[in-house]
Amino acid sequence: MAGEPGNDIVPPSSQGGDGLDPATWKGLHYLESVAGPGAVAELVEAFTRDAGPRMAQLREAVASGDQGRVRRLAHDLKANAGTLGALLLADLGRRMEEGVEAPEAELILLQAEGELARVTVAVRERLRQLEAC
Repeated sequence: MAGEPGNDIVPPSSQGGDGLDPATWKGLHYLESVAGPGAVAELVEAFTRDAGPRMAQLREAVASGDQGRVRRLAHDLKANAGTLGALLLADLGRRMEEGVEAPEAELILLQAEGELARVTVAVRERLRQLEAC
C-alpha cells in the first residue's frame, strides 16, 4: 500500500506527461549546454543499450533467488533510471535493491519490465526534442 515503507511509488503528478521528471530533464538540458552536443545522447544510448540485457539478468537473478545479484542489478537500474528522470522505474529498482522475496520480487520485476519499455520510448523522444532545440 502507498505510504507503507518500501511501497511509496512516485506520484504521477510529480512527473511530466511522459512520466519523466521535468527537473531531471532541465538538468540534462543544462548538461548538454555545458558539456556540448551529444552528452545527453550518450546517456540515453547507454541506457537504452544496456537496460534490456540487465533486465534479463535481473530476471535470472530473481528466478534463481540470488539476492546479492538482485541487489546489485537493482541498484544499477535505480541509478541509471534516476539519471534520466524515470522516477517510477528508479523506485521499482530501489524496492528490489532493498531486498524483497518472491513472489513480490516477481511482481515488481513485471512492473519494471513494462515501465522500462515505456521509459525507453519516452527518453528517446525527449532526446529527439533536445536535439531539435
